[in-house]
Amino acid sequence: MQPQQSSRLISRLIVPLLGGASALYKRKARAGPTAPSPPSPAQASASQFSAEDILGSHIRNVAGDYTEIAVRNVFPAWQMPSATAVNRVTLPPRRQFVGREDLLARLEERLKSADGANVICLTGTAGVGKSALALEAAYRFGALFPDGCYWVDLRGNDWVEALRGLLSALGVPHTEELGQDALALAEIARGRLADKRTLLILDNAENVVRRHRQHVLALCPSVPAKTIITSRIIIDTDDLRVDALSDSDALKLLEAKGISIADQYDDALRLVRRLGNLALAIAIMARRMRIIQPTQSCADSLRELDKSATPIDALRLPFSNTPDDSLAATFALSYELLDEPLRTAFHALSLCAPSGASVQGIARMCDITEPVACDMLRALAMLSLAEFNGRHAQLHPLLRDWAHTLPFERDALITRHAAYFGLEIGNRYQQALNSEQDPLPALTQIDAELANVQLAQERALSFNFPAPELAVEITDCLALYWRQRHLPPQQRLQWINRACRLAEQTQQRNHLANLLQAAGDAQTFCDQHDAALQSYQQALDLFTALDDRLGQANTLKAIGDVQAFRKEHEPALQSYQQALDGFMAIGDRLGQANTLKAIGDVQAFRKENEPALQSYQQALDGFTAIGDRQGQANTLKAIGDVQTFCDQHDAALRSYTQALGLFIATGDRMGQANSLKAIGDLSASRDQHDAALDSYARALDLFTAIGDRLGQANTLKAIGDVHAFRKESNAAMQAYDRALELFSAAGSSLGQAGVLKAIGDVRAFQDQLDAARQAYQRALELFTVADSKLGQANTLRALGDIAALHHDHNESEAALSWYQRALELSNKIGDRLGQANTLKVIGDAYAQRGESDAALHSYEQALELYIATNSQLGQAHTLHAIGDVQAACGQEAQALKLYEQALTLFTLAGSTLGQANAYASLGRISGKRAHFDKAIRLYASIHDLYSLARCKFYYALSVLDQDSDIARELLMDAKSLWTQINFEEGRAAVDDLLSQLAIG
Repeated sequence: MQPQQSSRLISRLIVPLLGGASALYKRKARAGPTAPSPPSPAQASASQFSAEDILGSHIRNVAGDYTEIAVRNVFPAWQMPSATAVNRVTLPPRRQFVGREDLLARLEERLKSADGANVICLTGTAGVGKSALALEAAYRFGALFPDGCYWVDLRGNDWVEALRGLLSALGVPHTEELGQDALALAEIARGRLADKRTLLILDNAENVVRRHRQHVLALCPSVPAKTIITSRIIIDTDDLRVDALSDSDALKLLEAKGISIADQYDDALRLVRRLGNLALAIAIMARRMRIIQPTQSCADSLRELDKSATPIDALRLPFSNTPDDSLAATFALSYELLDEPLRTAFHALSLCAPSGASVQGIARMCDITEPVACDMLRALAMLSLAEFNGRHAQLHPLLRDWAHTLPFERDALITRHAAYFGLEIGNRYQQALNSEQDPLPALTQIDAELANVQLAQERALSFNFPAPELAVEITDCLALYWRQRHLPPQQRLQWINRACRLAEQTQQRNHLANLLQAAGDAQTFCDQHDAALQSYQQALDLFTALDDRLGQANTLKAIGDVQAFRKEHEPALQSYQQALDGFMAIGDRLGQANTLKAIGDVQAFRKENEPALQSYQQALDGFTAIGDRQGQANTLKAIGDVQTFCDQHDAALRSYTQALGLFIATGDRMGQANSLKAIGDLSASRDQHDAALDSYARALDLFTAIGDRLGQANTLKAIGDVHAFRKESNAAMQAYDRALELFSAAGSSLGQAGVLKAIGDVRAFQDQLDAARQAYQRALELFTVADSKLGQANTLRALGDIAALHHDHNESEAALSWYQRALELSNKIGDRLGQANTLKVIGDAYAQRGESDAALHSYEQALELYIATNSQLGQAHTLHAIGDVQAACGQEAQALKLYEQALTLFTLAGSTLGQANAYASLGRISGKRAHFDKAIRLYASIHDLYSLARCKFYYALSVLDQDSDIARELLMDAKSLWTQINFEEGRAAVDDLLSQLAIG
């Protein structure tokens, strides 16, 4: 039989046996002959593969048995060439190897098994360490194969030459005379290995498996022999997957490669993680580090990676571009196998967030159907170029970085990424609100793709994004979502401002109006209320010009919210009324209900309880009419709060109970728990302690069921409060202890310390100062066990603060002792800012005792540290404190200079409160009204009512002799402000002074 005939016969016998995924994938062709595919503009080379090629080529270990029967019928044993002496061990030299003990154990089990499959496949991404694992297994378990271990490196892609090398090692003479028929050569080698306890290792077999899969099967000997195949391409579902190293194994490998980590553990850990724990990347980096003498540190290596255009640039040896010496060359071996559509899918995935993307996202980016995208991602996974679970795919971080270095037209993919994740996904929340649907499902969908949604937002606003109109649309539709998800307002504002500029350039006036309103929302969160009102007014003007009545109403509502926050209640109510009229004119019932609820909130704050209840009732009717049960529940809760304030406890209980029923109907267990907690609070306020404990117990059960440990802890605290009120100290402490246990179970030392602080506060309020100190001591112990010296220092300062509250000498000494211990800990850990802060409060303690010299000495030490740490704010506060001491000593001229220096630093640091304090102190010493006026304006701008009242009080004192009418007016203002915040001590001081004025 001629070799070509033999080859065709073996192909007919073997290929039908491959079955599996290939038969499933091509099932559609069984209906009839398949028409040839039209040629693509750029034909793939013979060495490239499509998704169909890859998915249709699984190798099943069971096929080896059928192959053995078929091939033996073609090549009888008597036709085998005679052998000479055999070299049974052809392994490369043993290499350094660490870790992988779990995989080695599984390899040992399979190699020892007499009944299992005779072929073991190791698969994984390029550079992960498949070859190293196979070689280590051969050396560790080689004794299981007394007839020899044979290593065949298939990286060169010359299958015939590799087979001849194996035959030579097996003792077959004159292999060059055996011809070019690879299948025949494979069978000869198989015959030589038959019935022998040998281990055959086929390394880097991915290309040969793709081109000559039946040849590979023909070569693999049957039991008792075993074959290990290493491949980036998944060959069978029973493959052993080789993943990136664990942190500990990665560090061991770095040490094995000659890099000491004893004195640089943290930097070494950061380095291996930066390299994605990829074995080859760690090995190359270690070799690079050792080129430099002395050996380059891990910190310097990290800086080198950061300075490189991509980490791939730093992961190759000088003047070398082989797969062993260059990560890029290693990755390229897999990438070169891809045809153009697969390369597009690969690059699409690389352009997604590091966490990867869904099948639907890749389909949209590549403009293909989801089934096709699923096949492509599966094919990339089979080539170990991606991880894919059937729904979601992602790349190894270094592979993703490498993809960004390749030449590829990315604009279309980037635009489609932004359009899908930013616009299609991101707009679902706004659409749900517009259609008065439950927005929760939409929020959940966006949250699931959050990383890509945020990437789409950031990319759309980059200066090289090719579609500015799309960028504006994306920012507009996502603005409300970012607000809902509490993205930092400064970040939101930055994005919105950029989009506003683009909208002006592209003349997208509708979007510009929406974005200006969103800018106002963000500025409100940043307490930039004047700027917010300006943005809202610009939006309102645009909405008016566009005759967008919904936009006008929404903006007027937002303006009212700012005015209400600033306690400008009359203007707020006017804005709300205009918004309400607008919502009513266009029939927006949700807008009407929300505005009525806001009107009720203002009225409730003003203690206008009856009008508030009327507004809430109208809002409740609106929410009920549109079926917004969440709105109903929230409004009923607000109604209950007003009724509680009015001592309408029965009515309040009914409102809370109705809210609870709505939360139950919607399945909102958190709402149920919070409602029960409110009912418990109401019962406790009515001295119905048993009913309160019952409600708290039900709330606690719900918080426990949903895993809200914070809710559990807060409820247990409320339970403890009831017991404490009833003088049931033991029961109270049991509740507090359970709350403490919850934080302990979560492993949160900070949480435990927080609960202990609450216990201390309760004991201190009850004048049980020893118990309060004990709670803080226990918190200190927890910080000590956790070896948190910073936490210890903070707790010691807290203990000092408690002692400093008492104005007697002994307690003052105790406070100084606590502060000194805190200072020692801060010194020990090199926390210079902590040292400065502690020295500052030590100075405060000395100043309180009237020990001016000691206070100034501590302040000067603190000032030096603040200067060393470049803390302008710390310097300013310390200079201000020194000025206070100088003023108390009668050195007013020196105090004024210090206040001026502090003012300059507060201004540089951007501290409005600090500036206001400095102006107030300057006014108090100099008596200049201009200083007081500036301080008053600054306090008002940040709505610091306490400090504003105090400033007006001192202002009154300074003008008392010159103008008693102005003094009386200032005092009345101060009293009003202190009344708003319930500061009784301040009100009493004002009353005393007013009484003196009346007598005078």
